[in-house]
Amino acid sequence: MNHHTATARASKWRAVWATGVCFALAVSGFLPTAAQASSPPEGGLGVVVDGLDNPRGIDPGLFPGTLLVAEAGRGGDTDCQTAPNPETGEDETYCLGVTGAVDLIAFGHKVRLAELPSVAVADGSFAGGPSDTALGSLGLQAIMNGTAEPGFAGDTSAFGKLLRVGPFGPSPIADIAAFESAQNPDGVEIDSNAYGVTSYGRFSVVTDAGGNSLLKVRKSGHVSLLATFPDVIVPWPDGLPFGPPAGTPTPAQSVPTSVTVGPDDALYVGELTGFPFAVGAARVWRVVPGEAPTVYADGFTNIIDLQFDARGRLHVLEIAKNGLLQGMQPGGDLTGALIRVNRNGSRTEVASTGLTAPGGVAIDVFGRIYVTNNSIFAGIGEVVRVK
Repeated sequence: MNHHTATARASKWRAVWATGVCFALAVSGFLPTAAQASSPPEGGLGVVVDGLDNPRGIDPGLFPGTLLVAEAGRGGDTDCQTAPNPETGEDETYCLGVTGAVDLIAFGHKVRLAELPSVAVADGSFAGGPSDTALGSLGLQAIMNGTAEPGFAGDTSAFGKLLRVGPFGPSPIADIAAFESAQNPDGVEIDSNAYGVTSYGRFSVVTDAGGNSLLKVRKSGHVSLLATFPDVIVPWPDGLPFGPPAGTPTPAQSVPTSVTVGPDDALYVGELTGFPFAVGAARVWRVVPGEAPTVYADGFTNIIDLQFDARGRLHVLEIAKNGLLQGMQPGGDLTGALIRVNRNGSRTEVASTGLTAPGGVAIDVFGRIYVTNNSIFAGIGEVVRVK
């Protein structure tokens, strides 16, 4: 166990709170035995819990058999406004509601630890809200992607912030969107979309997918820059009714979505890559604080999450193995993939069949792998176990 993990597990506050939650479940008869947990078929996926709304980041809980899941929610019903879709340019109706959540999954059952704001289109899909969680010296945390949205009647001030989720509700730790607005570290347009978070010793580390940056957050709420990530050059795709000729080298932004701590105590960052979401263009960066980031592995497609196992093997989760541009077409293929990078550099596809727009991956102390599935849809989101 590295010293960052040891520090995370030593947090007295979260230990007391998590113990209380699990004790309450056990006393009420809500917490079944481990033998009742779903076991997936060989080579397939076993559903742990379903009926989720846009489930994104997933992390092991404090105790074996428990998981933490960020549900981005399904928006609302009445607090709505119309705005252009940034991808299509067509007007869409977006609604705000308090349907986002941080959940504790205990042996196939869900307990809601916090309710948080969510914005989504009318059918509840493609929601913005809590996108990841972390446990560490800053407590139980949730990252709210996007920025505060004007025009809604309800409170949107939590968006773009790192929150602490405590027994008396969520409270802000740091304003990631404000840092991007004030500093704009990548020097391009001001665009913040805080997305991933992990604990790192006495700090937390956040990816800003819009700002193409990796940020350190202190307990005081102070935010500082660890790294920015450059564009990647990709060929312009065939079949688009606009743009240069197919194959033209085109810059695409990095869009870092995920961060995890490696067995060497370095930080590893996975990138989605921006439009046109080219197949094979995504990289995994290795970041040592104080040094320039270096490419650890490349050739991936639209990375949405990363996780190391106990043997030091990196697991890379692709939200759409054939590319998001293709996946978002009518009838498009949103099949994802979980790829293991072995220590000798070889790669193994651990799972793909049955993964549809997966959103997060977690590996528990027993080596069991869990993935959030259908992560951009309301009502059909799942946590699945990979065999």
